[in-house]
Amino acid sequence: MPIQIIWGNDLNACDKHIQNIINQHVSKNWEVLNISKLNGDDPNQVIQALEEAQIPPFGEGARIIVLKNNPIFNNKNETLTIKFELNALSIPDSNFLILQNIQKPDARIKTSKFLKKLIQEGKALENSFSLPNIWDFDSQIKFIENIAKNKNICLEEGCGEAILSSVGMDSSRLNNELNKAILYIEAKSPKIEQAKNQKIKITLEDANTIFSDHQSNIFKII
Repeated sequence: MPIQIIWGNDLNACDKHIQNIINQHVSKNWEVLNISKLNGDDPNQVIQALEEAQIPPFGEGARIIVLKNNPIFNNKNETLTIKFELNALSIPDSNFLILQNIQKPDARIKTSKFLKKLIQEGKALENSFSLPNIWDFDSQIKFIENIAKNKNICLEEGCGEAILSSVGMDSSRLNNELNKAILYIEAKSPKIEQAKNQKIKITLEDANTIFSDHQSNIFKII
């Protein structure tokens, strides 16, 4: 999809998603010329992003323009609205304009309504990556369990609380700590490593061993 909207306060997850798009579509041989990373806090760079999105990629692969702190769907600006609507319809299929912001697009703004239409027509894609509210304990545990599930890890009851208490809600750190946990469990049960499709179960005892030490590192786990 030529236009990718990415929003949410889980910046690590946002960055990872953007990097996955780059890895999937941009040729390594041409990435220096085909990747632009701009800052939406600068009005000139916003215009630059929209204009660069019209330029086909050099060589093979796709061209990607990343505009962080994108203001287009959250700030009312008639000039910017007109510029975006004109340019959005003429972006080459080989290009990706990635518009990222912590805030969700404001549904009251004209550009957000235009975005909704593009999504319905299959010309844009929206992804959100948000951390649970600090006061929402159940959602925090669910968040940890979902990250574990994506790694083929089954958490015993109480493990989520132990991990939350030690690691917190930093998704990048959660991923790193769960990767260490996988090494620990595989070392305890070598057969698990051979059965790649088998779920790895972390017991509460394992969780207390792995996550209770705030100074734990990969060498201790090994």
